[in-house]
Amino acid sequence: MTFLNGSRFASILLILALAFVLATLPAEAKSKKRTLDEGSLVIDWFEEDADLEFRETDNVDYLWVSDDFSVKDLEKRKLHFPDWPDVEFIGEDAEERDNDDRSLARRMNRLMPQYFFDCFDIAWEGAVETSFDEGEIEVTGRIVDCSTGNNAAKWIVGFGAGQGYILVDLKMVDKESGKLLLALHHRVVSGTNMSTTESKFSKWVGKLSEDILDDGLVAMYEDGKRQKK
Repeated sequence: MTFLNGSRFASILLILALAFVLATLPAEAKSKKRTLDEGSLVIDWFEEDADLEFRETDNVDYLWVSDDFSVKDLEKRKLHFPDWPDVEFIGEDAEERDNDDRSLARRMNRLMPQYFFDCFDIAWEGAVETSFDEGEIEVTGRIVDCSTGNNAAKWIVGFGAGQGYILVDLKMVDKESGKLLLALHHRVVSGTNMSTTESKFSKWVGKLSEDILDDGLVAMYEDGKRQKK
């Protein structure tokens, strides 16, 4: 019979003990989410285990663009804008959302494919084919958080009090290869009674399409400021 020496036996016991600890950890501890923006930007939603360096541009809070992104390549294929998934709020303030917030989010969620369909169609002046039904490149997203705000606070207090907002994720993925081409995370704020969350979001999408038309996504990203939080 062969006996293990003391050091080897101790090593085996340590390995077994570590395996037991890992096996009994809660699921959330074993797969801790990598996040930015106070937990509202979940990096793995865009691409699992990806090392994405998000940057802040003049009009986008968090933007990432693939280093080989090319509109010329997109012109050979079609962009598909499917319906967005049902809204599930995440982040530090998710539990504070009421029925009005959820109602606004559901209403805007139905419009999101159209918003970004128009955005990219205008930005690329119709050079890239777009569809709600099919395409080789999927452009989809989700609403991360949404608040109607407080109109009384906007009037009485001002200075940003009672502001409403919507926070969205957007990604562009090559369906065949699974390659991520574009990732975006942005918060649109309505801070006064002169605007609504819907009107501010529509205005932001319009400005985004102008920026893409004037500068291009790659240049926007390259000129952006690296985001670390």
